[in-house]
Amino acid sequence: MSRNLLVGILLAAPFRSSIAQAPKTYDVGRIETRLGEILFVLYDQTPHHKASFIKLATTHYWDSLTFNRVIKNFVAQGGCPDTPKGFSGSPYLVAPEFNDSLKHVYGAVGAGRDDNPGQLSAGCQFYIVANRQGLPKLDNHYTVYGKVIKGMDVVEAIVSVPTDSTNQPLVPITLHRCDHDDGGSAPGLWLRGFACEELTGSGSPVFCRSGMYTRSACAAVLRE
Repeated sequence: MSRNLLVGILLAAPFRSSIAQAPKTYDVGRIETRLGEILFVLYDQTPHHKASFIKLATTHYWDSLTFNRVIKNFVAQGGCPDTPKGFSGSPYLVAPEFNDSLKHVYGAVGAGRDDNPGQLSAGCQFYIVANRQGLPKLDNHYTVYGKVIKGMDVVEAIVSVPTDSTNQPLVPITLHRCDHDDGGSAPGLWLRGFACEELTGSGSPVFCRSGMYTRSACAAVLRE
């Protein structure tokens, strides 16, 4: 029997540094599956999509939903079902937040949508790009609001599972409520401390301070 999957938010938490500058913090989304953990930065440049993801994760909206569409060399997509009638089950739609600096590169996290003329995102749907060359044809048509910093091997495992004719996994990969340490902010929320520090000055890198991340991985993502 497969373990269930949870979606969470790792709430950005500042930390003190010997360098006398205010730290810059980043919210990080988390998906934990029987195949491993996926962590991704949520971009400040797309505030409405970021807020939507955090709202749904912290209110346990994702409970019992699944990765319902997985295609190798394309995407791992999860959330409310994509039906012939579109995303009628979404709790709301989100106006597009296209940004020329946020592309559909390998590991990009984006918002699913149907063919509505306003290109509005379904609040209930997210996907992760699983094509190493990226998916530039989706740029400026679907909103990118994050990028994986750990766990693309897990995404590759997800898009490699057996599927039916609609690209739905034969064995459901379920999103499931799971409480864990929230850093003391409130009981029962999917939150855990995470912090990044941005060093000022020309060409300065951005570093993540957490045992779960390599500094080089985080710096590479946040410099893009």
